[in-house]
Amino acid sequence: MGPKSSSSSMVQKVRNHNGFTLLEMTTVLCILGIVMAITGPILSKWYNLFLLNSAARQVQMDILETRDQTVKERRHYGLTFYSNDRSYEIFSLDDGRKRVRVLPEGIQIKLTTLPIYSERPNTLVFALDGRSGRPPMGGTVMLTSDTNQQRFIIVSRNGRVRIDTVLPSGGVDS
Repeated sequence: MGPKSSSSSMVQKVRNHNGFTLLEMTTVLCILGIVMAITGPILSKWYNLFLLNSAARQVQMDILETRDQTVKERRHYGLTFYSNDRSYEIFSLDDGRKRVRVLPEGIQIKLTTLPIYSERPNTLVFALDGRSGRPPMGGTVMLTSDTNQQRFIIVSRNGRVRIDTVLPSGGVDS
């Protein structure tokens, strides 16, 4: 009976082991480090693309809301985009009200093809019927990210707004 009782106590000790060894924890941390080293750059690029798409949608929505506000209130509203900056301005021509919108960190307005309106370069003003007016033409706003990805917000003459990943056929003037 002597030998059986000592082997059964050894089995109990092994069964009551509730922790991880230092070797097991080190192995798991090494594997996690390798996975993070591989996926880190991929996640960073994905995050920058997410920010760029989000900023492009924000600009698109602000253009559409400004157009709708012009038609609804029968007052002239417009947007001025500042090249090589993160901000743009939404303003009223009738009462001078304005508000500044800022794009996320790492995203900036690179170039536009919007006309100069009343000493305001890169400005889009809507006519009372919702068309891009004064002068009656559309334009393009180019957004870039820190990773040199680009989105183009294209405003047509009739006031439609779309986002594209490629340069429109008319190009972008600096």
